[in-house]
Amino acid sequence: MRQDDTRNDPWSNEPGEFENVVIGSSLTTESDEFLRSALSVTRALRARIRLVHALSIEPLAYGFDGVLPPDILGNLERLQTDDLARQIRETQVLEHELISADIVASAPHKALASVAGATCADLIIVGASDAPGPGVRLLGSTTDRVIRSAHCPVLILRSGMPLPPPRVLAPVDLSRNSALAVETGVDFLMQMNADSCSAVETLFVLSPLNRGLPSQFSPQQIHRMAKEELLRFTFEHTEGWRGKIETKLRIGEARQQLLKELEDQPVDLIVLGSQGHGRVHRALIGSVAGQIACRATCSVLFVPRQDDQQVIEESKVQTDRAEFSSHLAASGTEGVVGDRLRFG
Repeated sequence: MRQDDTRNDPWSNEPGEFENVVIGSSLTTESDEFLRSALSVTRALRARIRLVHALSIEPLAYGFDGVLPPDILGNLERLQTDDLARQIRETQVLEHELISADIVASAPHKALASVAGATCADLIIVGASDAPGPGVRLLGSTTDRVIRSAHCPVLILRSGMPLPPPRVLAPVDLSRNSALAVETGVDFLMQMNADSCSAVETLFVLSPLNRGLPSQFSPQQIHRMAKEELLRFTFEHTEGWRGKIETKLRIGEARQQLLKELEDQPVDLIVLGSQGHGRVHRALIGSVAGQIACRATCSVLFVPRQDDQQVIEESKVQTDRAEFSSHLAASGTEGVVGDRLRFG
C-alpha cells in the first residue's frame, strides 16, 4: 500500500487489544441480522474477523457409530459453504476485514472455542440465546457453553446495543479476575474511542461470608472502608480511561443485588469476570457471572478467569474481606451506598 493511502484505511492504525475476532453464525435468517450487528462492533474496534459455522451432527440421526459416510459429510459441507458465502455477500462483509470463513464439523461451542484457541483470538462474538426449554436449563444454551469453554473474552451481543455503549456496568468482587475484567472492558471501550460518550460504573456487592467472626469495626466503619477500597480498586484498574467513572456499593446477595441494579438503572453493556469456583462447579450450578450473562437484557462482555493466578489472589481477597462481611451480617443492613466520580 502506498504511504499516502494509509490515512484512508482504518485498519492501518496501531493494532489494539481486540484485533482478531471470531464470530459464530448459525446461517439462519436471524443470524444475518446478528452478523450485521457484530460487524458494527468489529468495525468500531477496527478489527478483522474469522467467521465460523458449526456443522453439528446428531449421532442418532445416522446410526449407532456416530460417523457419517465421507460423501454425505462432504455434500453437507459444500451446501453449508455455499450458504456461508451467501451470508457474506448479503451482509456485505468487506474483503479486507475477513480473515477466514470456516465450516467446522463440531458442536457450536466447541467449534468456536477450537477456532479461537487455534488462532489466538482476542474476542469471540456470539448472539444471545433466549430459547426456553428443559434442554437449555439442564445443559445450558450454546452461549452459556461458549463462556464456560472459551479462553478469551466473549461478547454476548444483543441487537440494539449503541456504539459506543453509553452506560457500562462492571460488577466487581475486588479479586484479580474482576480486575482483569475491568481492565479488559476499559481496553474494549478505548479501542472504540468511547472516552467522550461512555460512562463506566463499578459495582461492588458486600455479601456476608461468616456471621460468627468477631470484629473491632462498626457497620459505619465497614461501609466507609468498603467504599474506600472500591475507589482504590477502580482508580487502579481504569488507568488511561478519560471518560466518566461511577462507583456504587450494594449490600446483600450478589446475584440478587446485581439483577436489582439492572432493573433500577438499565445499562447498555455489562462487563463480567468469572466468579465461579472452578470448571466442575460452573458446569453443575453455574457461576454468578454465567447466570447474569444469560439473564441480562443487554449485551455482556464476559472475561474468563486466569486459573494460574486464581488460588493465590482469591485466597488473599477472601481473607481481606472476611471482617467486612461478618459485621455486615451482624448489622442487618441492606441497601445501597453510592459514590460518584467524574473525569473529563
